[in-house]
Amino acid sequence: MLDMSFGMLASGIVISAVGLGLLVWGKRQCEPAPLVAGIGLNVLPLVMHSVGMLWLASAGVVGGLAMIRKYGGAG
Repeated sequence: MLDMSFGMLASGIVISAVGLGLLVWGKRQCEPAPLVAGIGLNVLPLVMHSVGMLWLASAGVVGGLAMIRKYGGAG
């Protein structure tokens, strides 16, 4: 069921905008971690059907990116 509430639409726009920024940054810097995080943040609003779960999953993606950047790994 497609949720067309204002909260879901606004959340999708904000999260996708952050994802687009990460995607462009990762592509320009040739870094795979922000590129994958950006793709993930752009896809999440399409597959999540709850505002709360969307924000939790987005926080997990951004937190995972922060952990990779801080402790090494790809990126």
